Amino acid sequence: MVTARNSCFTSIAGPFAFHALDLIGADRVIVESDYPHQDSTWPATQTQPRSDLGHLDPETVRKLAYKNATHLCRWPGPPAEWLERSVIGAGSRAAS
Repeated sequence: MVTARNSCFTSIAGPFAFHALDLIGADRVIVESDYPHQDSTWPATQTQPRSDLGHLDPETVRKLAYKNATHLCRWPGPPAEWLERSVIGAGSRAAS
C-alpha cells in the first residue's frame, strides 16, 4: 500500500502534480529534470520548472526544487553561495 508516509512523487515536465499539491502533499513532490538523459527537459532544464511552478509561493518552490530531495536522501542542502545566486534559493536562508 502506498501512503504519504512511505512515498514520494517526482515530476518531469508534468505540471499536474504541481496543481494538485493539496491532494498529494507539498512534502511528497520533487522536481525532476532527468539530466543528462535523452528524455530530460534539457535544454529547458531551468525554464520548464519555472513555468510549471510559477503559481506557487517561494517556500513551496524551494521544497519541490531541493528541500524535499535533501530530506528524503538525507543529503546536505545546496551550498549557501549557490542558493544566494539562484532564483529559487532567494530568501531560503531566512526561510530554512
